[in-house]
Amino acid sequence: MSLRTRCARQITRGHAPRTVWQRIPGRHYATATVDDAAGFQQLRAEMLNRSSTCIREYIDINVDHKLVDTLCTILPPEWLPRAQARRDAVLPPGHHLIWFNNSMPVDKLLPDGTDPLQSPGEPWVRRMWAGGSVRVRPGAYYQNETGFAVNSSMACAERIQDVQLRGQGDSAKIFVTIDRRFARLDTLREKYKDVNKDTQKKVGQRIGPLWHFRHQLSSEDWGDAILREERDLVFLKEKTPAELEAISAGQLATTRYLERMCSLLVFRIRLLTFFRSRET
Repeated sequence: MSLRTRCARQITRGHAPRTVWQRIPGRHYATATVDDAAGFQQLRAEMLNRSSTCIREYIDINVDHKLVDTLCTILPPEWLPRAQARRDAVLPPGHHLIWFNNSMPVDKLLPDGTDPLQSPGEPWVRRMWAGGSVRVRPGAYYQNETGFAVNSSMACAERIQDVQLRGQGDSAKIFVTIDRRFARLDTLREKYKDVNKDTQKKVGQRIGPLWHFRHQLSSEDWGDAILREERDLVFLKEKTPAELEAISAGQLATTRYLERMCSLLVFRIRLLTFFRSRET
């Protein structure tokens, strides 16, 4: 897998009930080493075959306002439009990130507090965000009746799309690419209202609209999605005692990932603003 940042043309412009539609898996632990190619291929196959997840959330405008309040001292005001209070206001792309986070019991979480759904397991115990992209379907996303609108229920289907090993020895890293798709729940219910009856007879179990949406992840087509996100995560091994001692002594500088990520985010937002101004 090649690590990349897509061009800006592809980046388009209280309480919330949440349901995770998946059996929560147990923790996974990797036995592969860099010298064990067969072991890594086994791990890769296991991760690619993990069940997809589907989360539904109610889009509450108050949650979005809290996001704007949090970022108001970091980004210029023109980059943080506050969504209107009217019922069907469409939220800008990217705001979906404050919803659709997996939740599970504490004893199911990894030692760093993250969920194990995309983790390769030990010895890859450190994770970081490594990049990604967001695309929208303009004809549907910005429509109040079909788009990512306030006071609507949305569904997010997610799966592991790719797993790659890079580097050797203690510097080896595992890159995991996540495919996430978003659709209006009312659209799914209306579309599959009659189809569900026939499907239920064939498979012998109760089938809901989210079942159909999850199975669209295997196709490159958009299906019912109005928003698609590709997220790259990198998993690293724990630092060796020698590295920790060198960092403590000031002999080895820690990588300033957050600063680099913020610089990249600001650069991409500026490009997005430029292309939007040209469109208008």
